[in-house]
Amino acid sequence: MMFFDRDNLFDYEKKLLKELTSLQLVSLHNRIPLYIDIHPSGMCNQHCRWCIGVNKGLLSGFLEGSAMFEIVDSAQDMRVQCLVFDGFYGDPLLNPDTMNAIEQAVERNMSVGLGTNGLLLDENKNKKLVNLTYIRVSLDTYRNDVYNLLKDTEGKLADQIVSNVRHLVELKKQLNKKIRIGLSFLLQLETVDEIEQIIVFSKEIGVDHIQFKVDLCDNILDLDRIQKKVNEGRKHESDSFSIFSDIFIPGERKEKCFVPYFIPVIGPDGGVYTCCEYSYREDKSYGNIHRQSFQDIWFGQRKLDVVNSIDGRQCDVCSRHNWRINNFVNEMK
Repeated sequence: MMFFDRDNLFDYEKKLLKELTSLQLVSLHNRIPLYIDIHPSGMCNQHCRWCIGVNKGLLSGFLEGSAMFEIVDSAQDMRVQCLVFDGFYGDPLLNPDTMNAIEQAVERNMSVGLGTNGLLLDENKNKKLVNLTYIRVSLDTYRNDVYNLLKDTEGKLADQIVSNVRHLVELKKQLNKKIRIGLSFLLQLETVDEIEQIIVFSKEIGVDHIQFKVDLCDNILDLDRIQKKVNEGRKHESDSFSIFSDIFIPGERKEKCFVPYFIPVIGPDGGVYTCCEYSYREDKSYGNIHRQSFQDIWFGQRKLDVVNSIDGRQCDVCSRHNWRINNFVNEMK
């Protein structure tokens, strides 16, 4: 099943409903992932003030190219159709082997997504990335001065990223590709009053969608006010431009967490983890891709032991994506 299809990237429940129709809970351990979330880099060329990698000193090295190629091989053998190259605290394009692994997956007709800050997009990469299912660029603001404040950078990097995205959009149109190109904005005090300007600016660039989010930790924003502003901005939506909102803090968590059965996360250290929030904790790892094949790790006893040890109510934080999936599956079970 193409978990993130080209038509509706954010409708998790509909996709999961199809997946769960014939699913028996006793077979969860033996099922294949919906998709594999690969984090090729533990390094970043920015220092976002909300980044857990910066704030907890987690920045590290790169996932080895041979390990990424093995993941693609295992995914194909297991008939996993979807791969995501992303990062919890690093940008995947910093790893020199990421593009080769992406090309390998695309050549095998897999559905591939990429999350990046967009700084390293260029003409040569865009010619290859335009074949992906989607690409999400975490822009956060289109103003250079605010960008430098949020990211601890200098110069006109926001302009550079916007130029890179414009080129990708133009290439998509020229080659008549179906890739969905999106921008992500994690709202801060400096940007909450610019929501409509952000929407108008993004639509002018020509992206397919934008997504508004808020920080899950130490959030002091007025979420109701923000959501009202987002809703007011929906007048700019069209058949070719959508606005998605993740303006909420996940609520009560369930004891049983099903996310680890569906979406493995492979960290830059090669560890296969329960979720992105725990992609640096050894006690939440099923094994390491540098020492075992992904397939052996996924169907191994260590995975079952780790998953059974999780009490979702005790997790420090849960992403909105995982929280929605887990609540939905708990209700369906």
